[in-house]
Amino acid sequence: MKQIKALTAARAAPGINFAHLAFAMLALAFAILMAMPAYAGSADISDRDAYALQQQGKLILVDVRTEAEWQQTGIAPGAIPITMQDPQFISRITRLQQSEPGKQIAFICASSRRSGIVQAELAKRGFPDVYSVYGGMTGNGATPG
Repeated sequence: MKQIKALTAARAAPGINFAHLAFAMLALAFAILMAMPAYAGSADISDRDAYALQQQGKLILVDVRTEAEWQQTGIAPGAIPITMQDPQFISRITRLQQSEPGKQIAFICASSRRSGIVQAELAKRGFPDVYSVYGGMTGNGATPG
């Protein structure tokens, strides 16, 4: 028993509390993760900000949900319906951006999951000023969609 305690004591550096060190490392990792975006290249915009920019003529809203969803709940007010399942999706967004130079584009879906994926992929491909409406059509908990 004395040999085990001696070995354990020999491995531990004097004055270091490993429980505190582990907690500090965990806190640092959490702080780094919280500072990172939800997905690489993500840029969220609130529903209110998207609406205000759209009313000012500075933003184009694109509803990326499926045709079935559009039939069930309607297309997002003021949005252009372009389902993300469209095989020509990227070329349609390219033409839209070229036809409306200088305008930002915000994507909306039911919950912001798909619009976030679309936004991240387009940003990765070099599309400027693309956003995902946070909370989508269902809202983000603080405001309705």
